[in-house]
Amino acid sequence: MKKTPLVLLALALALGAAAAANAAPAGFTDDAASLAALKPPAGSRQWPAAAPLFAADLSNAATSQPGAWSCKDGVFTGKGIAWTRTAGENFYLALEFRAQAKADGGIFFRCSDTKDSVQNSLEVQIMQGDHPTGNERALVGALYDLAAPSRQVEIEPGRWYSLLLAADGAKITVYIDNERLVRADLDKWTTAGKNPDGTANKFKRPLAAFARSGLIGLHAADGKIEYRNLFIDTLPPSPAAAAAGPDLASSRADNPTLLPFVTSVPWTAKLGKEQLTSTFTFRPDFTYKENWRDKDKYGAWSLAPGNKVILKTPDNTTITLIADPAAAVLRRGSTNYTPVGGAKPATASPTAISPCPPLPPVTYLPPTTLPAETEDWTTRVPVVTVPAANGIPSDATVLFDGSSLAAWESTNAKETAPLWKIAGGVLTPIDKTGSLRTKTAYGDMQIHLEFRTQTNPAKSGQSRGNSGLLFMGLYEFQILDSHENPTYANGQAAAIYKQHPPLANASRAPGEWQTYDVIFIAPRFAADGVLLSPARITAFHNGVLVQHDAILTGPTTHRGRLAYTQHPAKLPLTLQNHAHDRPSFRNIWARDLTLPHPAK
Repeated sequence: MKKTPLVLLALALALGAAAAANAAPAGFTDDAASLAALKPPAGSRQWPAAAPLFAADLSNAATSQPGAWSCKDGVFTGKGIAWTRTAGENFYLALEFRAQAKADGGIFFRCSDTKDSVQNSLEVQIMQGDHPTGNERALVGALYDLAAPSRQVEIEPGRWYSLLLAADGAKITVYIDNERLVRADLDKWTTAGKNPDGTANKFKRPLAAFARSGLIGLHAADGKIEYRNLFIDTLPPSPAAAAAGPDLASSRADNPTLLPFVTSVPWTAKLGKEQLTSTFTFRPDFTYKENWRDKDKYGAWSLAPGNKVILKTPDNTTITLIADPAAAVLRRGSTNYTPVGGAKPATASPTAISPCPPLPPVTYLPPTTLPAETEDWTTRVPVVTVPAANGIPSDATVLFDGSSLAAWESTNAKETAPLWKIAGGVLTPIDKTGSLRTKTAYGDMQIHLEFRTQTNPAKSGQSRGNSGLLFMGLYEFQILDSHENPTYANGQAAAIYKQHPPLANASRAPGEWQTYDVIFIAPRFAADGVLLSPARITAFHNGVLVQHDAILTGPTTHRGRLAYTQHPAKLPLTLQNHAHDRPSFRNIWARDLTLPHPAK
């Protein structure tokens, strides 16, 4: 006998009219109801009616490199591929993953030969950052090299994402964070090395002839990818597998305790001259195909709604039986087929084969009829006044009012006090002095700053009016004269330096005062240093939106790329003293904020 397939998933909810519009086409089992059923109940991390993919000690996993994978506090991580030891055919696989910067991996499935998994597996792509090939069929959520996702998903380093993979015969569907990204029918891949749209793929044989059963593997190629809450539930075997006999049949009844909505009852009965032994699984809301053994012959049975068991004997005779909980018999018309010996087996008691309870319906918000039902009278919004005289919010800290640098210190340890020049209410850096750093540390914050660049046509590019706001001393928002002064886009005024160009160039001419209003959300780290959420910036330049919730890939730098490393939740803000044609400043104030954590 072949190894037992993974345990059965029975996911279904009755969809209302709103959900019906997005129902899956014929042949697909995945739909919005299935996703709703996969959501864990309140206060629980378990997926309903599903079994863990791997044991915490990885005793049911296989790798080519012993010790390459580990599990700590429910989080799996490693290098290479961790394979299941049991093949799966049709299933739902639900998991969560997070990827650090530039990590690359994925979910292999239906692998028929682990020695050449590239040619003998399908893969759902997981990675952080752009794929080096630029192939849209290599983006996050793609069926690798075969089907591109419906949109590009930007994976934030360190954030947990949910993934659902539905494999149902030729139909493959991928969701990330409950958004369907891929729906593919492998029967349309009829030519080796070619996709239905004519693009090339890596496979040397057509996907229509690809194995419909195989091992599942967690893949971590480059960088660090972590997986948790991995649960799998098998769907009924395909008709072809059911017809092939019990070797390929699902053994869902082997683990009835894992199936709270399914009742399994073993029966041994005489039908005519032959003695039949099988296990019937009663589930009124689904139709399954199974197998029974008739001495050395095979036949197939299926379960129809209403506890009806339909058996097809080797001579193609079809028999319909009804499970009768009260009498503990299988009934065909007026003829009862009782268990051998006439005794009622304990597992065939009325409670053992009672119909499964109804699954919970999709929950919708109740309709509202009165305006007051949507009015919030409990939240107290803090009052912040903005005097007309200076426009500075009452909860702001004034960092420069035109007369004093009391809020600042020099980044140059040799300077006992900041040495920048103040004249006429204007602050200007001085050559060979340090940058300015606030004495107050900030995390999330809003800052207002006004600056003016010099008129110097002899200079160009990064040499005109160069400075910067360095949030936490690490994340630079560029200050530059970008009025009719071309330079690289992610280095011009209002850029997040070397990471994000501004959405618009709102620069005024040299000599004119300009404003920056910037909202910074600090990165969050777990206690073990893992990045939970990256830094973000939203900004206005002269009243024009120039950065919208831009996600920083790490600290900014002039050369290369820097990854996040854990640092304090609050650090001083730095106003840069650059070596080129320095701008002047006035009216600088900041608000210390605590903004909602953007991570899940």
